[in-house]
Amino acid sequence: MTRNIAAALCLLLCAASPAAGAAAAPRSESAVLRSPDGRLYRGAHGMAGEIGHIPMDPAGPRCVCGATGCLEAIAAGPAISAAAARENIRTHSGRPPSTKEVFSLAAGGHPAAVAIVDHAAGFLSRAIYLLLMTYDVEKVVLGGGVTQSGDAFEQPLRNAMKALRANSALVASMMPDEKAGIVPPHFHAGVMGAVQLALDPGPVLRQGGE
Repeated sequence: MTRNIAAALCLLLCAASPAAGAAAAPRSESAVLRSPDGRLYRGAHGMAGEIGHIPMDPAGPRCVCGATGCLEAIAAGPAISAAAARENIRTHSGRPPSTKEVFSLAAGGHPAAVAIVDHAAGFLSRAIYLLLMTYDVEKVVLGGGVTQSGDAFEQPLRNAMKALRANSALVASMMPDEKAGIVPPHFHAGVMGAVQLALDPGPVLRQGGE
């Protein structure tokens, strides 16, 4: 059944707008699913793919949605820069680093930045595996602001995926490296997703969940 839902899935690692009409829903990472006929799969309430609010770590930080340890609160760009600020990481000018600067610092071997990036990559790799096991899609394609850090983003993620594969034949078979792809830096996944949503309206979450 899940094979018929989607052949590919795009995970936007950026602040994405919720479905139209879902004013109460916070912005988060979104997984965009396509059916075999090319249409977007929206779910019963237009909230399919809001994986940013899947709880990943019961001991994690509080999310804007009110829950604890959501993927967004761990692996989204604002979460990464906030973690750097908590660790008192500073740029040469003395200010807290941006998300991209955290990745640059980690690539340069800054111990605290490495720990933050590896922590986020570990949970992101689990989220990718969760999506693969839930929907059995052919590929998970990552896009958005965080991915634009290039190798500084990709290599820790690949390492985390490799670590998951090391102890499980099932993970190894379901999540080889080629199952995860990253869109080119010039491709604005969030913008393209918004266009697709506008062209393919679906059910929305109304006030009170009606």
